[in-house]
Amino acid sequence: MRVGGMAAGSIGANELANGWNATTPPFEASDSPFGGWVDILGLIPSCENCMKLKVQYDKWPDSTTPPTSFQSLTDPFKEWILLSSWPFFSLVNREPDSDGWLDILCDTTMGGLYYPWNTAGKNGKYSLRLTIEDTGSSQHVSSPIVLMIDNKRPKASLKLDKVTVCGDIIIGDEVTGKITGTDEHFYSYRLRYESSLISGLILAVRKYTGVSDSGDVNVPFT
Repeated sequence: MRVGGMAAGSIGANELANGWNATTPPFEASDSPFGGWVDILGLIPSCENCMKLKVQYDKWPDSTTPPTSFQSLTDPFKEWILLSSWPFFSLVNREPDSDGWLDILCDTTMGGLYYPWNTAGKNGKYSLRLTIEDTGSSQHVSSPIVLMIDNKRPKASLKLDKVTVCGDIIIGDEVTGKITGTDEHFYSYRLRYESSLISGLILAVRKYTGVSDSGDVNVPFT
């Protein structure tokens, strides 16, 4: 099972992802949370023996207490399927029922199990699980995958200690100021100066040192 392009095994005990994703374009996660649209993708050994699926989630009430109940994803979406003739692929409408159940497509291009999850407005620690019902009406529930969702914007600001009219700043003048770059899941910041004479002069740059690093406030620059 993959979540947001990351294999379940790439999501650590801290609910953050590490390693390369399995989607296009590729990217490398570095203690990364999830956010925005999160594609959930799984494989099944035999779609002929499996009839339907549903994906459920819920938020942890605190950092140590897992949820005891789950909500089903019920948003409609579109999914690519294979055709026997040109144009070979087609988008079909997928609409779960009120309980979140979806018929399993055997001719899907996504590999058998697919659901895009819009996490907009969600932040914090979540559990995600998959349930499959077979032809005998038996239900098989996966172990929960725990992931950190972060849809909060980072904070960034730049302040000049002395603000002058642009035409009065000439070669040789020294301009000082402070920058702020923070986020709950901070990765890095970079301050770069550009002009008609200089391109890409980096004044300040820093990468995170660990998952507890949230960035810097009022870092001076010249």
